[in-house]
Amino acid sequence: MKHFIALIIIMLVLINAVPATANEADKKFVEAGENYQAGEFQVAAELYEEIADNGYKTAEIYYNLGNAYFKLKRNSEAILNYERALKISPDDEDIIFNLNIANLKIVDKFEVVPEFFVWKYIGHIRSLMSGDGWSFFAVLMIWLSAGGFAVYYFMSSTGIKKIFLMVSFLALVSAASGFIFAGQQTGEELSNNTGIIFSTNVYVKNSPDNSGTDLFILHEGTKVELIDEVGEWRRIKLPNGSKGWLQGNTIEII
Repeated sequence: MKHFIALIIIMLVLINAVPATANEADKKFVEAGENYQAGEFQVAAELYEEIADNGYKTAEIYYNLGNAYFKLKRNSEAILNYERALKISPDDEDIIFNLNIANLKIVDKFEVVPEFFVWKYIGHIRSLMSGDGWSFFAVLMIWLSAGGFAVYYFMSSTGIKKIFLMVSFLALVSAASGFIFAGQQTGEELSNNTGIIFSTNVYVKNSPDNSGTDLFILHEGTKVELIDEVGEWRRIKLPNGSKGWLQGNTIEII
């Protein structure tokens, strides 16, 4: 009985703590915005960081944090947070615009390897919504498919039956596509396979050790794809297809 009462007390404390924590985050968010408007960008950045560290990892928080770091001329941090915001909200025009402006300031420029137009088009469609958005769309299409099939089953008119059978089939295909896109988009949002170079400059090696041959040099702010890991070394890939190894402490994961 004592254990049961203790469990109830703990649950009540936790339930009451959630609104208090959310209220504290709201206060810090407002305070951060006021400091940003007043030109206190360092204070604003610190407050946004605290909010994110406490679990409120939203596109808005990361976007505002990116703006604060951009004003502080800390371009690597700005790009990192714009990229994090973009993972959550991949079609946000403000995030895309500010990220492009920040990327103009980085040293490294690469010619991107052309992507097969079909995969590029599919990727564009997938990025129109978040993983949760595609999940909702898929469930909606299942209901539409069920409704179309119900009409098909109960209608006597052959012409109408054909129409609603087609509607049901297309909705079912759309639902399947929605679930696939939801899985892919969620995986993209949760993935840790990209990073931003945070060192002023770093030599990329042909092997995961300091004695490896220098292949090329990268500068802060450059985005890289992470494709392998050996100890403290990470193998990276660039948009132009170049690959190599660098130490993990020179990269911040997006």
